[in-house]
Amino acid sequence: RLVRVVCVGAADLPRMDLLTGSADPYCTVHLMANRDEVVPDFLEDKYTTSVVQNCLSPEWNEAFVLSPRSRDEYIVVRVWDLDKIGD
Repeated sequence: RLVRVVCVGAADLPRMDLLTGSADPYCTVHLMANRDEVVPDFLEDKYTTSVVQNCLSPEWNEAFVLSPRSRDEYIVVRVWDLDKIGD
């Protein structure tokens, strides 16, 4: 069985960049086997949207197809801010 997840967008995200007063948001989507499991930051089997530069209300409209191994898995969607170091 396949599951289609669409990351549509977000609204009123917090300002993360001190210099611009904005953020560079993107989403990650992945499956977890256990709701209480700690979600590691770097997973091989995650999907990532594009980064929307300098935006607090991004629109992605990006779809991903997940392949759960069991009905007990959970979909985890997280919004991140891209931190560029050295630019």
